[in-house]
Amino acid sequence: MVAQQPGTRSQPGSGSGVLLSGTVPPLADSYYPRDQSGPDLASSLRPGETVVLVHGAETDVAPAAQGGTGKTQLAVEFSHAMWYTRAVEVLVWVTAASRESVVNGFAQAANTVDASAQDEDAEVAAARFVSWLANTRQPWALVLDDLAELADLEELWPAGASGRVLVTTRLPAATFQGGTAEGAAFAGSSLRVVPVAGLNRREAMDYIASRLTEYPDQRIEALDLGEDLDGLPLGLAQATAVMSARRQGCREYRSLLAERIPHMPAVDGVSAAVLATWSIAAECAHELPPAGLAWPTLVLAAMLDHHGVPGTVLTSPAACSYIAGRPSTAGGTDQTMVRTAINNLAHAGLITIDPASPARTVQMHASVQAAVRAYLPAADLEQVVLAAADALLETWPDGDGGPDRGQHEHAQLEQALRDCASALRVTDGGMLWKPEAHPLLFRAGMSLEHGRLSDAAITYWKSMVATSTRLLGTGHANAVVARDREVRRRHRGVPDRAGGPGAEPGARARRDDRGAQPPGPRLPVGRPAQRRHRPVRAHGGRLRADAWPGPPRHPGRPGQPGRGLPGGGQFPGGDRRVRAAARRRRTPARRRPPHHAGGADQPGGRLRGQRAGQGRHRAVPAGPGGPGADARA
Repeated sequence: MVAQQPGTRSQPGSGSGVLLSGTVPPLADSYYPRDQSGPDLASSLRPGETVVLVHGAETDVAPAAQGGTGKTQLAVEFSHAMWYTRAVEVLVWVTAASRESVVNGFAQAANTVDASAQDEDAEVAAARFVSWLANTRQPWALVLDDLAELADLEELWPAGASGRVLVTTRLPAATFQGGTAEGAAFAGSSLRVVPVAGLNRREAMDYIASRLTEYPDQRIEALDLGEDLDGLPLGLAQATAVMSARRQGCREYRSLLAERIPHMPAVDGVSAAVLATWSIAAECAHELPPAGLAWPTLVLAAMLDHHGVPGTVLTSPAACSYIAGRPSTAGGTDQTMVRTAINNLAHAGLITIDPASPARTVQMHASVQAAVRAYLPAADLEQVVLAAADALLETWPDGDGGPDRGQHEHAQLEQALRDCASALRVTDGGMLWKPEAHPLLFRAGMSLEHGRLSDAAITYWKSMVATSTRLLGTGHANAVVARDREVRRRHRGVPDRAGGPGAEPGARARRDDRGAQPPGPRLPVGRPAQRRHRPVRAHGGRLRADAWPGPPRHPGRPGQPGRGLPGGGQFPGGDRRVRAAARRRRTPARRRPPHHAGGADQPGGRLRGQRAGQGRHRAVPAGPGGPGADARA
């Protein structure tokens, strides 16, 4: 199913008249129809019912926190069935990883079914959508994918006699069966919990046989491999992808897997078998041409939201610079190189690509993301965090869409970028606050305001005030701006755009007088190009060699500083030059408040009344690698 413009019906002759809200992911290339162990949702889920797909029986290979049993793909198959058979008139897909994403998805759906109140607050629109579901006679289907917390659906639980609700989650089944205070409300209702385990022995055998078609002996010991991985679709997909790329057989792969599993260090929520299949797949992708680029691409994507990263983020100048290991303007050659690296990751079974979705182009399983983050050395965290933050900021659109981007598509892109920024903040290690708040932090808050997510915006600015006050001090410009935004949102609750709801009297006239201005306040921090320029260093994306987790080091490109792969020799300018460059590196000078003039030998601003160029002392480089060589004004 190709998702058309959200909020519009399909065109005549397209095969469907279903109204769609949200973006339904594609069926993975490795998807296998589960005729024997699957729940057959298309025929068993009736109007007025709710089905919750939870993790099946826990095993050593498939712990509940890991997932990977195929719940989301079953939901995708159900959505496709509803779409093509026209069993419903309205189909809604919502990524339910947070309260914010639920509210935003419901608000978009409300404007899809009834666009008469486009300017209302998102929480109000979400409540209106829930009311519509309960009262409409139109047949509808709603998918809530990856529900993180039951509390995120407080006062927004969807139900209706005309609708089907499908939920996928890693929460335990007891949560929905009265085992908790929140789940007690569902006891005795029309809610059915369906455990989803791995493929059975026959399905696993058929799956491997259908994926390995190079030569007959390739499938020898296929049944044993299925048992080694406990029929887990995630592990089987990565294993068969590697065997197809390397033209290996099941016997050779089982030998490699058995050798690797005992050496895998523990990662919370991920089994040793899945870590082993991931590491082998990462090695395979790293070997595909252009060699050496798959690992930095995987690391960059893993810093962002695994539900989907916009493709433009990974092909932005900051992303291309990080992946290539040198400064880049994201020209055609560099973007082609990065796209090839992304395709190599998909070829190895590490990511899924949805070319039809500009907002959720590159998707990754949560266990793959957790493994990459766990194996990333702390010394390399700063570089990838800043590269990811700059890439998001370079991609973030201005305004509310236009003739080239519809309002619904714009809202989906904004939500995807906010989800990526939220995922980055979880693992940034405080790098986004050194030496001051990265502009991305303020851009994400302004996006919440412009999306009319008032409650989420207030909560966000409160956290910004607390963090900036703790790290930078009460009087720092970042803390002042965050506190101002919190007060504005608390008193108004809606964006204060010129002439819009909550705007000050005469705001439109003042805006017209000073010309076009970006929405929101002038932030006290510069754009990425003015703030964080550093020489791009060769990647140290190395993993623990004794664990064989994947490509141990980023080798760079011929003629550039880099590190050699084991057994593959070294490119010119290898470890010796990298260590020398690391010794020469200097931390960029801390930016001072604009009113500080600085000393004769210190960078600083200019005093009031001075012209441009006065009072701005810059450190003069003493030579290559000397003091101040890496500093930027």
